[in-house]
Amino acid sequence: MAIDVKATFDELKIEVDKFVKDSESWRKQIQDDIKAGQKVSLDDQDMVKELDLAEQELTRSIGGPPPVTDIDMRKSFTKVNRPLRKAEFSYSYLTDISMSSSAKEKERQAWASLKKLIESIEKIRSRLLKPPSDNLFLTKMSNLEGKGPIEIGNTTFPGVKEAELELTKRLFKRERFRLADEKIIGNLIGSWKTVIAQFVDENKVDISDPKKIDASRADVEARFFTMHSLVELLYDQLETNRQTTDILSPSI
Repeated sequence: MAIDVKATFDELKIEVDKFVKDSESWRKQIQDDIKAGQKVSLDDQDMVKELDLAEQELTRSIGGPPPVTDIDMRKSFTKVNRPLRKAEFSYSYLTDISMSSSAKEKERQAWASLKKLIESIEKIRSRLLKPPSDNLFLTKMSNLEGKGPIEIGNTTFPGVKEAELELTKRLFKRERFRLADEKIIGNLIGSWKTVIAQFVDENKVDISDPKKIDASRADVEARFFTMHSLVELLYDQLETNRQTTDILSPSI
């Protein structure tokens, strides 16, 4: 069933605008407090600047002509999702920066807007993604597990091992654990690159018959959007678990 593109985009834009407004208010209060003499580390000051850039990118992501088709809406969604993740990371980093009562209140409002935007994003994601019976990425990865290195064109990609598949499943389940071994991380990312390369190779649009191009393009773009969203989620979870300081989380 086709989504209501206008209503979906309007919903997204309202939540993005509200979050950016509240986030800017909090960030500017922090900057005013620093000018007034609040002591803040250079790292925190750099992160405040990064938050400013994320807010600007979010504003640009919903600017311009509104989407018309489902495909346009998926592209708009992807543009919003990346700077949102940057802002979310900035918030998790700046947890102790608010000192004045004004900053603390504005931080509370900004966090509430961020959580509401994330909830909206997840609802929109479920509408945009074709609901497969299985996780597309895990299905592809499971098919490659244990087959050894894969030849695609003139490039040899590393094989997918059981340990990497199981770790990927845990990341999709949003389990919290510390990823500390760079070799394990490197092998994990290598296995993901193999999955992506195989997926791209399998989903090339047939250009031999011009009549088939338009008919297949929409379906292919929908699959690519699904895979892109899943890969982005994996990298988000990987980065979260690499940077966690929770001493209660098991370490790998």
